[in-house]
Amino acid sequence: MSLRPYAAPILVALALALPACSDSSGTNTEDLVKAAAQGDAAAMRELEKRTMEAVEKGGDQLLTMQQQSVKKLQELAQEGTEVAADAALELSRRAGQGTKEFKKWLEQAAEGGALEGKFLLGKYRLHGIAGYAKDAEAGRTMLEEAAAAGHAEAAFTLGIAYKYGLEVPEDSAKATSYLQQALDNGFSAAADEL
Repeated sequence: MSLRPYAAPILVALALALPACSDSSGTNTEDLVKAAAQGDAAAMRELEKRTMEAVEKGGDQLLTMQQQSVKKLQELAQEGTEVAADAALELSRRAGQGTKEFKKWLEQAAEGGALEGKFLLGKYRLHGIAGYAKDAEAGRTMLEEAAAAGHAEAAFTLGIAYKYGLEVPEDSAKATSYLQQALDNGFSAAADEL
């Protein structure tokens, strides 16, 4: 079983906060992160264990973990690994909406293929929010790419946009299609709009 579809965001958000320590086998945290992102269930379990141990110690170690987390996220975001886009997305979240750093990392995440990054950037551009100028065409295109790759909320956002004519022409057929796609991918709020 591959953990890749949902493991990378979890790893980026939690496990990268761990210090670059090694266990008795000599495996360091960053190697574990990369292995877990590739679907290694044993690596994921070890990261969860290390995270819980670090949280139990608390205090100054948590602040140190946060600082190390940002540094590791930046390294991963720059090196072109499989988790680079997820790392950039997490950095954008930490930077805070509307800041230059937020935009830099969110755009890198979207360009790197992070579906959540494409969804967020598409939504922000479509509606001209979170410090982005309105660019309905670019926003719609990014949302369509994310929806085509299975991002349920991107499909929902497009369905609502087409249903109510928000930044795109009203189109009930497209609205129904995108809302059904969102529902099929588990976004239950789409049922109310269908």
